[in-house]
Amino acid sequence: MEQLDASDPRRIGPYVLLLPLGSGGMGKVYLGRSAAGRAVAVKVIRADFAADEHFRNRFRAEVAAARRVSGAFTAPVVDADPDGDPPWMATAFVSGLSLHDAVRRHGPLPEASLRMLLAGVSEALVGIHAAGVIHRDLKPGNVLLALDGPHVIDFGIAHALDGTSFTREGTIVGSPGYMSPEQSLGRSVSTASDVFALGSTMVYAASGQRPFGDGAPAAVLRRVVGDPADVGALPASIRDVVAACLDKDPVRRPTPRALIDFVSRDESGAGGGSWLPDAVTRAVSRAADVLTDLPASRDAADAHPAPNTTSPDDRPTSAAPETSALPEGAAPPGASVPSQTWPPPGSAAPPAGSARPGTWPPPPEASVPLATGPSPGASTRPESPSPPEPDRRQPARRRLLLGLAAGAAVAVSGGVAAVLLPRQGDPVRGAAAMPSATGAESAPPATVPAPPPVVPHAPLPAPTGRRGVLDGPAAATSWTAKASGPVTDVAVYGGSVIATSQNGRDAFDAGAGRPRWTIPLTGSWNDRGRVAGDDRVAYLTGTNAAVRQDVLSAVQPGTGRELWTLPLPHVAWTPTGVAGIVDDIAFVTGRGIADVTTPSSFGFVWAVDVRTRAGVWETVGTDIGGLFVPPRGPNLLLHGDGDRSSDGRLVTLDATHGGARGWTTDVPTVSTQGYVPVDRPPIPVCWAAGGFVYCADRVRLIEPDRGKQVWDFAAATAGETFTDCASDTDGDTVFAATRTTLYCLDARKGTLRWRSSIPGGSASRPTFGTQGPMVRHDFGNVYVADTTGTLWAVEAATGTTRWKHPFPVQPPGGRVPILTAAAGVVVIGYGFQLTTIDAAG
Repeated sequence: MEQLDASDPRRIGPYVLLLPLGSGGMGKVYLGRSAAGRAVAVKVIRADFAADEHFRNRFRAEVAAARRVSGAFTAPVVDADPDGDPPWMATAFVSGLSLHDAVRRHGPLPEASLRMLLAGVSEALVGIHAAGVIHRDLKPGNVLLALDGPHVIDFGIAHALDGTSFTREGTIVGSPGYMSPEQSLGRSVSTASDVFALGSTMVYAASGQRPFGDGAPAAVLRRVVGDPADVGALPASIRDVVAACLDKDPVRRPTPRALIDFVSRDESGAGGGSWLPDAVTRAVSRAADVLTDLPASRDAADAHPAPNTTSPDDRPTSAAPETSALPEGAAPPGASVPSQTWPPPGSAAPPAGSARPGTWPPPPEASVPLATGPSPGASTRPESPSPPEPDRRQPARRRLLLGLAAGAAVAVSGGVAAVLLPRQGDPVRGAAAMPSATGAESAPPATVPAPPPVVPHAPLPAPTGRRGVLDGPAAATSWTAKASGPVTDVAVYGGSVIATSQNGRDAFDAGAGRPRWTIPLTGSWNDRGRVAGDDRVAYLTGTNAAVRQDVLSAVQPGTGRELWTLPLPHVAWTPTGVAGIVDDIAFVTGRGIADVTTPSSFGFVWAVDVRTRAGVWETVGTDIGGLFVPPRGPNLLLHGDGDRSSDGRLVTLDATHGGARGWTTDVPTVSTQGYVPVDRPPIPVCWAAGGFVYCADRVRLIEPDRGKQVWDFAAATAGETFTDCASDTDGDTVFAATRTTLYCLDARKGTLRWRSSIPGGSASRPTFGTQGPMVRHDFGNVYVADTTGTLWAVEAATGTTRWKHPFPVQPPGGRVPILTAAAGVVVIGYGFQLTTIDAAG
């Protein structure tokens, strides 16, 4: 057992601290004891956060929220001093094991335990909601399994229904994978949001897996919003009711009281013995034994270390206390549980248009704010889980803000499309908002800016088009707008669609298309670079019209207000832009000239710390072309000229070691894309199966650390080249296109899953100055812009066409727009015009 070290306080308020229970980003939790011998959990806030008055206000709100809550299955606040130095609060110590740790160490819970868990957590939610509080971070790490039942803890990001909140409107607060669709989108939440989180927690308890899978937070959030939950591991007796908790529509979710009534319909009742499996009961019992083994004073504790509580499970099962407060209607482990249906007999029929039979009728409790009581002050009861092993191949605080393509930071002159959410592999940005001090589940709740409110609430309807050939109904346009010049890049940040052209940067309202702001540029060809950023700051390059100087600028996406500018290290010769941002380092790439009187140029990658507004490192070379910023790992991918005129060269740069070059390999090029070497890599690249996928004469997967080729795939027509590729959200599938065919490949094996013919495509090798089809993936669709002037949406799973949409202007010479789509919306830029289309068509 971990002991106090020299940096730990020995006393907080009236409590002697005995042992550290866990720590998180905002503070540390200790096992403490009062003068009368009462065991408490003391949450102590870090000094740097204590110095922040805004944070102190948040902590005061946490204390107030927790003090409102009472009930058998929550941990009451014993004492608190949010104005102390340091701020702290003490809650009743619950001897138990977090649900997260219990399942991780001992496996999923059996059916009878799951029913008790459902009833117990529902009872806790009844008390929480009756106090006028929405928890907002219910998850396995915030549910303690004790001998008397489950306890809900941690009100660090709870929201008072009287409107008291320190979270900015339009931010996402919670734990991706457990929070509701409405919470994932940064919208207002009701008590029904906690019910959704309960459903997600039940899936984890039954399977050991999250209901919407793992992966980058942005990818998980997209699945929460658009994909059905996997409830297959739940026993039949509660499967339908948990599925109802996970309904995308909050109005159709059952109330916590209805869930208690559902479980209590089983008349078998609670029996003797523990409600938990034997192994978990032994682990919980050992946690309780720690209290009896600890000395009453700190001096005694130093002389007699506490016993090791991580010994093998060799203790006999302890019987439940005689007065155990088990959830009503719960059955003991191993008891026969009769089959039950949801909704209960005699309830109203599901609403028309319900996506799944058996949804609960609209509950008043789930949609009407509850009356709030007085708010004197509060707390959380933390636990001490073991966080999962970190990914050692990527830097800490890894965040990726891409300028364009899904999984890649690339752009193209001639036309572009943009995204409305962080894309594949993009970590959700933002500091934690009052996480659990012990960090169960393991990372603290994320606080991220909300995306524009244009995301569908349900999975896309089944497509009506054909399979095997692109052919489907026409899609409707959401809105169109005119930019100040031919669009070369589009990004969506802070609810603004930002279009790049050599004449300026134009921003439009993402929802309605209304103009927001314009930053004029000089009209120089090198002003067509890319944009990267987030909902708070967008970073762009261009020739400042006032000073006639090439600069990197930071602007507010919503208002266009310039925050700062920094001169580029070179006079730009070709379009220069921001390829992406990693850990507050912006990567600017392009070609420069040393002397305006000479025509010679060189490529460069310039790393800029956006916090200090200073260059960190730079690499230059005559062979530097496009730059690809992947969603994982430290390696950036450069593309430039190879040893022969027909070759290109892939080179890795280590972003964490001054841009040091790694492996190099010569690869074939596609001549169709040689005329835009800076706007995007001449060989299209995406990220899948943990590596770089690039397309040319073949599709190849290359291992990122050593440059080893894993597999390759050739087109069905001999000699036909691939012009673009994209991967799905999880990186399990690759979509690649030639001028005649769209292919779907298994990303790990390189084998064909399906293919569809592109109407009007020519298998002949394209001539210089033309392009082949562009491919992007999002929200269950693959988007293909072909050379005949048509954008196709294809169902990714089957290859069935969903819809088609003609380009506003027939592309001259076969040039097509980039397709980078997310959150169910595509924004196309071609010529001066921007066009948006919904994923459903």
